[in-house]
Amino acid sequence: MKTKCIQQIATLMLAGGILAGATTTGLGSITWDLGEVYSGTPPPDPKPWLEITVSQAGANQVQLTIQSFLNTAESGSFIGGVGLNFGGTLAELQGLSFTGPSKTGTFDDPAVGHGGYYKFDGGGYYDIAIDFAENQPARFDYSDSVSYLIHGTGITPNSFNYLSTQSGGNGTWPVVAFIQGYGGSAFTSTLAAPVPEPTTVIAGALLLLPFGASTLRMLRKNRG
Repeated sequence: MKTKCIQQIATLMLAGGILAGATTTGLGSITWDLGEVYSGTPPPDPKPWLEITVSQAGANQVQLTIQSFLNTAESGSFIGGVGLNFGGTLAELQGLSFTGPSKTGTFDDPAVGHGGYYKFDGGGYYDIAIDFAENQPARFDYSDSVSYLIHGTGITPNSFNYLSTQSGGNGTWPVVAFIQGYGGSAFTSTLAAPVPEPTTVIAGALLLLPFGASTLRMLRKNRG
């Protein structure tokens, strides 16, 4: 069972902006800035340590971009893996295809799994796992970035706007990353649910809402 993170229109009015930890980068895109540790010791690097963006790239496809902001030269930190969620059925999840990667940096191509049930230390099960190399110079660190085109019938950025399936005592999260290499390790996410960019109609409706109103609606969806 997946929990969908849907922010009601009113949440976009919170303090005159958007909820901390998530940003909108344009119509049809969702960005998570990861800087909250739910298990382990925080890395010494400035926050956010990682940014994950899913943007519409045409009919039936989105672009996934993972960008590191780690100050590896001083800390030695690197990213070992990333987990994301998907709201479709198991067959739809396994039917996704990944084209790429497009890379900035000298790291090895990561391994991509989308069979479901990837666990990240008590933070639940994730549907998609991206596993990076742990040995130098193949690590994903410093200002490295990687992008994939994901193809699937009817998918949009909101198809990935779901929380992990509950397992363990560290809550459920929309995305996760495992950071290590600095004398410690951490599982990190964002405390806020992602906020999709509103359409013109929704943006106009914001004008009708009282300033500062905030409501969070959680929808559940069965995976079949």
